[in-house]
Amino acid sequence: MLSWNSLSLGSKKALRIILAFILASVAWVLLTDTFLALHFSEIENLLWWQTAKGFFYLLVTSCFLFFILRRSFNTTHAAQERIEKSEARFVAFMENLPAYAFIKDNRHRFLFVNRMYEKGFGVPPEEWLGKTIQEMVPDIEDGQFLEYGVVDQNKGFSQKKETVQIRGQQRVFMTSKFPIYFGQETSLGGICIDITEWEEVIKEHQAAKADLSISHQAIEASSNGIMICEAANPKLPIAYVNPAFEKITGYSKKEVVGRNPRFLAGDDRPQGGLIEVRNALTEQREADVELRNYRKDGNLFWNELRIAPVRNVDGTVTHFVGVINDITDRKRYEKELEHKATHDTLTSLPNRVLLDDRIKQNIFYADRSQKMVAVLLLDLDRFKRINDTLGHRAGDLLLREVAKRLMVSVRECDTVARFGGDEFVVVLAELAELNDIRFVIRRILKNLARPFPINDHKLEINTSIGISLFPQDGHNAETLVQRADLAMYQAKQLGGNAFCYFSPEMTAKAQDALAVEAGLREALRQGEFLLYCQPKVDICNGRITGVEALVRWRHPEKGLLPPGYFIPVAEESGLILPIGRWCLEEACRQARQWENNGVQIRQISVNVSARQFRQEAFVQQIREVFSRTGADPRMLSIEITESMVLQDMAGALKTIAQLKELGLSLQLDDFGTGYSNFNSLRQFQVEYLKIDCSFTRDALLEPRAAAIVQSIIAIARNLGIKSVAEGVETGEQLEFLARHGCDEFQGFLFSKPISPKEIVSLLGKEIRLFD
Repeated sequence: MLSWNSLSLGSKKALRIILAFILASVAWVLLTDTFLALHFSEIENLLWWQTAKGFFYLLVTSCFLFFILRRSFNTTHAAQERIEKSEARFVAFMENLPAYAFIKDNRHRFLFVNRMYEKGFGVPPEEWLGKTIQEMVPDIEDGQFLEYGVVDQNKGFSQKKETVQIRGQQRVFMTSKFPIYFGQETSLGGICIDITEWEEVIKEHQAAKADLSISHQAIEASSNGIMICEAANPKLPIAYVNPAFEKITGYSKKEVVGRNPRFLAGDDRPQGGLIEVRNALTEQREADVELRNYRKDGNLFWNELRIAPVRNVDGTVTHFVGVINDITDRKRYEKELEHKATHDTLTSLPNRVLLDDRIKQNIFYADRSQKMVAVLLLDLDRFKRINDTLGHRAGDLLLREVAKRLMVSVRECDTVARFGGDEFVVVLAELAELNDIRFVIRRILKNLARPFPINDHKLEINTSIGISLFPQDGHNAETLVQRADLAMYQAKQLGGNAFCYFSPEMTAKAQDALAVEAGLREALRQGEFLLYCQPKVDICNGRITGVEALVRWRHPEKGLLPPGYFIPVAEESGLILPIGRWCLEEACRQARQWENNGVQIRQISVNVSARQFRQEAFVQQIREVFSRTGADPRMLSIEITESMVLQDMAGALKTIAQLKELGLSLQLDDFGTGYSNFNSLRQFQVEYLKIDCSFTRDALLEPRAAAIVQSIIAIARNLGIKSVAEGVETGEQLEFLARHGCDEFQGFLFSKPISPKEIVSLLGKEIRLFD
């Protein structure tokens, strides 16, 4: 049953017009008929007016209906046009929408799709109509789009589609679905936006964001200081610093952001690195420099700074990034290495490398100012004895103290260097006259003459100083040091605490020594050495008790040369070791030959050098000599000096004990000339005590020399040792020795050193010592 509320708006409007027309018509008819009946009584007139009234009513109502219908038509037409335009706009919008737009009925069949379906799926829109999505795209599962809940629950939603296959490609959609109501019917509308590219961009953005986060974390965690400055601002203010920057400089981020990095250099602006930084910033390029900067607390720190421009996509430099690496420790280590390379580790004095440079500098300035430079080479006499006796630690302490005293003995412009071992070099700069040198030398000798308190000992040393001068003695460091060295050896000959200036004659002597050394090497190769013997004679009966083996050099040009000509050079060059081994072997070979020939010589003594005696393999070498020659060890006697033993008492006593085990006898040579120690004499286990020829020569001239000779003879007698006097040349000397109980002698009075054959001839002669 129809009701008013069930009528549409148009029906209600039309019904109102009809009802108004009916009411108006009824009112017209009733009112006009009554009016006519009152005014017209004649039937003809009444009929005519009624007919006219009818036509008038028809005309009026027709006009009224015309105007009503025309207005209604115009309104309807305008509405229709608006609807058509709206629909056209909607269709155009939907067709040109860059998304998939559709309308489905309640059975999920397409009622409308836009052109994107043709573009995306390759199927025209009209073929989609009346079909479901599963019919058109079989790969899509029925529940994938979750459309049913939208219609049933009358609510829209958005869902991200992950894996929709379109023409073999996986695409990602964002779909908005919503219900559409047509009267009692409800349809489903939807818009699907292909966001595959968006997803890729989002993923890339997320990856970039993650990379940026990692980069930021890496920068924050970096042990290198990092700062970023704004390039657009002429003041290049700091925009960012990492924690390492704060740790290195001591400044917090708040304290540096907005400031120019120049403040880190403080007032230390004259740096080549800063100039390079300014040039790099101006030219917008990279740069690597080393700078001295200052922490917040004012302490200096060295850093490597690498700056690089940061450009945007247009290539414009927007920032500069600086990476700071604190190299303070490395610089300190490099300085230590440089110091070690140029300084002596024990005394911290300059070493030879720095000494050479200092001499060159002093020569340069002295040459310009027409002044002198003096090179002093100092050698500490007796240092080796102290080092061997008290140990290397005591020797090191002594060298340090010597270095300190030398430093206070010279001026600030002078240089004190350790040349090596117990040798020092002092370079005196800008000298106007020789008196300046003498003043410094006297101060050096005075300071070094004072006792050195070392390990509860008060040690005293002597110093020999050689001096060379620029420009007189040389124009380079090597020559000046070499000539000071020659002068130092000459000073040694003068005794303790002496100094000597270089002279050209010293060069000649040095060249002669080099020639002798070269000749000795050739003599060892060519076998130019000969063994000579000087007899030792019993003072009581005049019989030869033994011989002392003495080496001679049969020089191819100079003839037969005595030991005094070449032994000092051999000692200095180290050739004394092979020469000493030759002497030992030749003496044993000769002793064996005499024994085989029945020659009655009980003993042959051989002098050994200090260097030879201190060799670890010395005793083993003697064993090998006995093995090779077959000599009887009892025929060999080794002559040593007191100083050799005292240099290393423990080692010497051990060597002496081993020699005694072999059956050798020992003779203490030059007794009384060195560091005579009667307490230690009893430990030497020697069989002979030899009186130096200087005492023998002076015994009849000086009472003190005579007293020394008498004392040595008495000591030997009391210790059960035989005394042997060297250098006996006169009968008076022999009578003096015999009168005081000397056991044996040797010297020119009886025989000079002769060949082994002449020794055999001498044995057959009867010689009277006293008338």
